Amino acid sequence: MDFDGVLHPENVWRRPGIGPYVATPPGHRVFELAPLLAQALEPYPDVQIVLATNWVRLLSFTQAARRLPAGLRARVIGATYHSRMDTAAFLELPRGVQVLADVSRRRPAAWLALDDDAEGWPPSCRAHLVHTREVLGISAPDVFEDLCGKLADMYGDGAPSAHRPRAELQRIAGQTGAGHAGPKPPTFPPVSMRMPEPISDALAANRAADPTVLPALFLDFDGVLRPVGEPALDDDFGLIDNPGLFVWRPILEALLAQYPAVRIIISSDWRRLFDDATLIRLLGPLGNRFAGVVESVGSCRSEEILTEVRRRKLIHWLAIDDHASVVATQATERRFIACAPARGLSDLTVQRALSDRLSALDDQLVG
Repeated sequence: MDFDGVLHPENVWRRPGIGPYVATPPGHRVFELAPLLAQALEPYPDVQIVLATNWVRLLSFTQAARRLPAGLRARVIGATYHSRMDTAAFLELPRGVQVLADVSRRRPAAWLALDDDAEGWPPSCRAHLVHTREVLGISAPDVFEDLCGKLADMYGDGAPSAHRPRAELQRIAGQTGAGHAGPKPPTFPPVSMRMPEPISDALAANRAADPTVLPALFLDFDGVLRPVGEPALDDDFGLIDNPGLFVWRPILEALLAQYPAVRIIISSDWRRLFDDATLIRLLGPLGNRFAGVVESVGSCRSEEILTEVRRRKLIHWLAIDDHASVVATQATERRFIACAPARGLSDLTVQRALSDRLSALDDQLVG
């Protein structure tokens, strides 16, 4: 839950001796809509609150929580931001990605987000957003109706006290019909954190390799190995057993077959959701090429990759991605190869481009 634009108008300022106040429009006060939220939550005593507001960063978690009325404050269990985080990296993330990262850590049975910032929310969690109004917050009639409806939906047809959360609404576009969860998709077996010895040995060698020798491919998942929007996760953030999940991975396997030295660095946003062991599992036969992930986090994928190139002191590298920044950057940096989100590596033009540049990279190494 955000504060500004949710429980009071968005334009809140702080002044010494006065504290936070609503600058415009006149006639409003901070947390004026807190009683309305308490009313909406009253039938659901087990609903907890995670603070997703800049107040936590500016005041501290404890001080921000104390601003809420006692009834709401008692529901607060944490925040999307904490002081041990890299603040600059956190602030570069869109609010929706901040929230999704917290969801992946807490793994709630079901969840909603209250926020007036609708920019940059991943499609996979947009249905969870109750988009509030900058001035009216949750008091806008359509917003309050949406909030109450989604709260009721989380509990299905039974009484809230029955504690029977229903499957979340359309987590992945096309996975379920509106208002109907359908059968729960099967999940992959739990991933062992200990990797098989041959892969463990290969990873150690990959990470220890001289970057002047190691050729690297920065790899995105969405829009490269799989079409954007293809169902991937179930309601518990488990990977569903979807035959089309990485439908174009065999194409990459074939293209890399004659270049055994090429190692893979994951640049996909999936690196923010899953650990190395899971990413290796997702790579399948390419898992022994895994050489880590892009460490920097920002809103511009091409800059993330270039930062990682500098950090690792890489000389021989390529990057394949559908991010808009890569589409723009490939005009001046030919090591970037852009894909169309719906076609990815199935596009023959992309396959030829990657094949040609892998060949050129190999010539550089031989030379």
